[in-house]
Amino acid sequence: MKGFSLDTKKIRKEIIPDDADVIIALATGYRKDGPGDSNWALARIVKEQAKKLSLPIIIQGEISDCEPPEFPIIKGGFNITIRHHRIHGKYLDSVEFMRQAREECDYWRWKNIVIVAHPYHIWRVWLIAKFFGFKKVYCVDTTGVPCDKKSVQIWTRYGPIFWVYNIAAAIYCAALIFFSKNK
Repeated sequence: MKGFSLDTKKIRKEIIPDDADVIIALATGYRKDGPGDSNWALARIVKEQAKKLSLPIIIQGEISDCEPPEFPIIKGGFNITIRHHRIHGKYLDSVEFMRQAREECDYWRWKNIVIVAHPYHIWRVWLIAKFFGFKKVYCVDTTGVPCDKKSVQIWTRYGPIFWVYNIAAAIYCAALIFFSKNK
């Protein structure tokens, strides 16, 4: 299955190997009226990859809401949906989602993950996954997933804005990694 493996120097296409344990799918472009264009496109990719890879899925609620009856129930007999931040009233951001996904992975002893996320978001998600100590992080090629023009989050509406936002957020994540390892 073609995808991306990010390392610190470049992004390269490769085959996702058989050692992947779980698919982790992050939503993008929050809307008050439903999942939105980006999440519908991500849901189709998650569904396709789950069938190809026969892996369980940890999925953010907005993607799960797109096609819940059709997501395959495979390997382990369940999918895990994460919808809320642990602190009541706080927004479920990428870091908190990955923190909760990490806890699930620890419980099930999953070390190698396959990420599905918006193409402008994937770099930052990869950094967050490395920060949380996943052994191997593979990223599915999601080129072509649109931005959501009706998103409440203005930075997810247009590609150039989303890209700049994620570069700044990735620098912040890289600083977290650097300073946490150099204490």
